[in-house]
Amino acid sequence: MIRREDRMMSITISKTSNPLRLLILKRLSIVVSLIVGLCFVPRGQAEGQKPWSRMISSEPANSADRAREFVLFSIDQGELHLIGTWSYTNGAVGNKTPPRVVIEGTKTSDGIFWPGVRLDVRRERTGKWKRIAKSSNHGQRATMTIEPNATNFDLTVNLDVFKALIGKYESGRIVLNTGRASVFELKDLLPPEKEAESKSDSAKR
Repeated sequence: MIRREDRMMSITISKTSNPLRLLILKRLSIVVSLIVGLCFVPRGQAEGQKPWSRMISSEPANSADRAREFVLFSIDQGELHLIGTWSYTNGAVGNKTPPRVVIEGTKTSDGIFWPGVRLDVRRERTGKWKRIAKSSNHGQRATMTIEPNATNFDLTVNLDVFKALIGKYESGRIVLNTGRASVFELKDLLPPEKEAESKSDSAKR
């Protein structure tokens, strides 16, 4: 049986549903949370941590890939952890209705769902993947159900383990219990100003 909370977190794509608008609203809520959090952090600590947030813009060129999109779209550096948020689209390819997708993970007391994932890296785009960790999320065991023709914007993953590997490896990926994987560039995990410095250094070489 599909639980009410799972239905609420799965947003149906239809003529009356605008995924872009929902994405913008989610981003606004994250930014507001960061600002409010900083208001209650001692001045020295807030300046030392330098929380930041950024969007990742990417869109598969292939329509079939867009219908089954699983991508990193948001990165937030908080006071303690680097957190990535993924969107998952369970769309139809052609006339075939896709089955429900059930993702295993945990849910913390604040209502955030953390999927169970494997974390991998590779040095080059065509290189072999190396497993570096498996998520060890706290909270109660839970599942996220994504209905056919729906998009979910609430797959949250702790990315701290990748920070020490930026510059040593080129790409990272997370792999769900379903086998679906999402690839991203490790440089995207840098603060905006440091990524700009990295691009500038690369251009000079």
